[in-house]
Amino acid sequence: MANGYTTDFTSIQDLLASQGYDISVLQDPGSLYGFGKATPYGKFFRPFDVSGYEKAQASLRQLEENLLTNVSQQFSQATTGLQSQLGTASSKIFGEAGRAGFGASGAMERRRESAYETGIERFEESARKTRASLTGVQEQIGTKLGQLEGSLFDYLGGVSQTALQIESMDPTGGPATGGKMITQQDIDNFTRNMSQEQREAFANMANPLIGQPYQILIDTYKGFMSNQQGGEIYG
Repeated sequence: MANGYTTDFTSIQDLLASQGYDISVLQDPGSLYGFGKATPYGKFFRPFDVSGYEKAQASLRQLEENLLTNVSQQFSQATTGLQSQLGTASSKIFGEAGRAGFGASGAMERRRESAYETGIERFEESARKTRASLTGVQEQIGTKLGQLEGSLFDYLGGVSQTALQIESMDPTGGPATGGKMITQQDIDNFTRNMSQEQREAFANMANPLIGQPYQILIDTYKGFMSNQQGGEIYG
């Protein structure tokens, strides 16, 4: 009975890949915006608790398995009970038919058919309730899984906000960009964890900026990622 009601649990790696990210972004999230661990700004980005996420997902999977098993066992017990009741009723009718003689066989047959139809109706009602219970389990787990996956995207959104705050303030005490000019290495740092399609799109925008003030690259990246997040993560 549980077939078709199990939830599709997507791994965190596949979930990130579907949005154009690599798992490494969760260990060094600042690197996504050019503020990796090796920079003075890396300390402002906390790694994502991948282990905790995977444990929570595993717990949901086990909870679903337990709930579906309980529902299936209840259906099996109900079915066994109905079969037993139908068998008892049939035996009783046949016994009465034997004692009543051949002339009463027509009435006994109608009673047997009526008992059978009643048994079928009860079985169908039990099956309907079981399907409703299975659907309820599926919805319950789906809601919890959606909340769990939402926590990942909330985290990525928070990383973006932290990067935007850094752009106008240097945590070491000076201007974030100082007199720095854009280099090819700066552009490569920003695109390190992008998908191939994102990397090419951003490079086309950023390469003409080489030699210009670094703040321009940050502003360009800010606009690019805002569009990406709006269309891919939150869309």
